[in-house]
Amino acid sequence: MLLSLKVKNFLLVKEAYLEFHKGFNVLTGETGAGKSLLLKAISLALGDRIDWEVFSNQKSIIELQLIVPDEYVNIFENYGIELDDNILIIRRIIEGDKRRSRIYANDNLVISKTINDILRNIIEIHGQYETYKLFDESYQMEVLDRYAKSRVFDSDYQTNIIDKYANNEDLIENYRKIYKEWLSLKNTISEIQEKQERYLQELEFLKYQLNEIESANLSVGEEEELLKKLDYLRKIEDIREAKLLLNEVLFESEDNVISKLYFVLRKMENLSDIEEFKIIAQKLENIIYEIKELKEFTKIPEFEEENSINAIQERLFFLNRLKKKYSKSIEELIDYKQELKRRIEDMENLPYDFEKLKLKLKDVENKLNNLANDISMRRKRASKKFRAEIINHLKELGMPNVEFLIKFEEVELNHNGKDKIEFLFSSNKEFPPKPLKKVASGGELSRLALALKLIIAGKESPSTLIFDEIDTGIGGESALKVAEKLYELSNHYQIIVITHLPQIASKSHKHFVITKKDSFTQIKEVEGEERIIEIARMLSGIVSQESIEHAKLLLLEKYAL
Repeated sequence: MLLSLKVKNFLLVKEAYLEFHKGFNVLTGETGAGKSLLLKAISLALGDRIDWEVFSNQKSIIELQLIVPDEYVNIFENYGIELDDNILIIRRIIEGDKRRSRIYANDNLVISKTINDILRNIIEIHGQYETYKLFDESYQMEVLDRYAKSRVFDSDYQTNIIDKYANNEDLIENYRKIYKEWLSLKNTISEIQEKQERYLQELEFLKYQLNEIESANLSVGEEEELLKKLDYLRKIEDIREAKLLLNEVLFESEDNVISKLYFVLRKMENLSDIEEFKIIAQKLENIIYEIKELKEFTKIPEFEEENSINAIQERLFFLNRLKKKYSKSIEELIDYKQELKRRIEDMENLPYDFEKLKLKLKDVENKLNNLANDISMRRKRASKKFRAEIINHLKELGMPNVEFLIKFEEVELNHNGKDKIEFLFSSNKEFPPKPLKKVASGGELSRLALALKLIIAGKESPSTLIFDEIDTGIGGESALKVAEKLYELSNHYQIIVITHLPQIASKSHKHFVITKKDSFTQIKEVEGEERIIEIARMLSGIVSQESIEHAKLLLLEKYAL
């Protein structure tokens, strides 16, 4: 909902500030006063492109303050725009001399396309050249689906009962969940089919890798042990010499150390009653025991050193080649072996899973087709009543010879089912209905938009609707009908209308008058006597006692609505 609009140095408007009502707002004024300037300002604030030829060297500022519906708050927060109490302030600064423009959302610099994409779902402008969503076939489908929710019965009573107790549950929601699953299955099957040509090669390659790693008999810490052994063998001559010498000194020579220690120990046997020698004797016994343990160490292993070194070097070379080949350590290769086993098992089960997936796809597709058929049936049944209501509204809005059709075409399953629809329109039964973008004028589109909003009022997100040229070609009783419908619509949406018709202006909650003075456009909210005078001017072109009385009567009728 728009709270306010502020403009400064915007084309012919030096400065203006408008606070809008949450219901029905009108802007009136003589032709050429500049009513469309405000519509242009709002459009530019919403991110529309700038026609630089129109702007002089002045610096223009447009500021919109609005309340964002709850469902759109997260979208802004995703762009880093924080909203307090859902309040959003859009400020666009246009520097004509530099041909430069910037848009700020709550003081955050934003891209115009971002703001345009988001706010077009909150504020809709229906003017002579701004058709927005009405030409979009997906939007037409959306409108029909909103109308068709649960409306599969012939009587209004049955429809109302279903809407009330089924909480207006929609087949479309269920369809789209299944459609998402269907797409996922199709993509998975396509990926598998693409892999089938290289499937066997990949499987054989994985088996080759597994066999190679398993045959290697890898173990954690093996490399470290091999390197230690290799270092030992390379020093084997020094080791043998050291062991031989140690054996000779300790055990084999005539005057070896252990013999001498035994001799000393025997000499001290008679001294065991002396505490000091008793301790020494114990220590000598310990030393002799330690030396005897070295006997095993002095043995030289019997193996061919050269052959052993070659075997270790070959094993280390093999391990290094394996690590380089797979770019993994020995520990990682051991883990990779388990991964290969899992992958091979999955791939060997793939043909079986593939057949199961195809069966599941067929089952889901059958469900999807059944739902699409139900949705299509509901749309077609609802479209008859929808068409009748649209035609009825449009006739009341000043188009007595209107024709409106909904063209159905069956297409492949998609996000919306299997229907492609298009609204066909003709304002004169003498001419066959054609797509909206080919035949509808700005005023006709505005009234069609009004009729559509009346039909689905209360069934979509809160928004602001701005109508320009909605009164083109109507007057008298039709003008009153348009005014009444706009007033009715303001119970569901904020309405802003630029109008020449006093019947419409008199029904509004808030009335702004646009005038031109000294070549500049001025805007003023009017109430009481000033509003009576403006409506009197609109009635007859001049303010007279008769037009004033007529204006008072129109305003009184507003409060009877």
